[in-house]
Amino acid sequence: MVKFDEVRDQILEKLNSDELNIRQEIQEELSLIDGFVNQPLAEVVGEIVIGASVVPMIMAVGKKTRRIYFFSYNALGIQDG
Repeated sequence: MVKFDEVRDQILEKLNSDELNIRQEIQEELSLIDGFVNQPLAEVVGEIVIGASVVPMIMAVGKKTRRIYFFSYNALGIQDG
């Protein structure tokens, strides 16, 4: 199981880099809201099987706008352990 404190720096680095290709949409530096969030989902959407009732996510806040952004932890591509 991944502990937030162990991957916090990697998450911030990933979010504030150009690697995720989000810089066109989010043009400000992000801060993390500490901890993981389990976002509830339907297990099946139409004909697409998602496979889980929750998705582990992280929340970030824009330092200028104070907008809250949600990102799937798995989509960040951070290697566990």
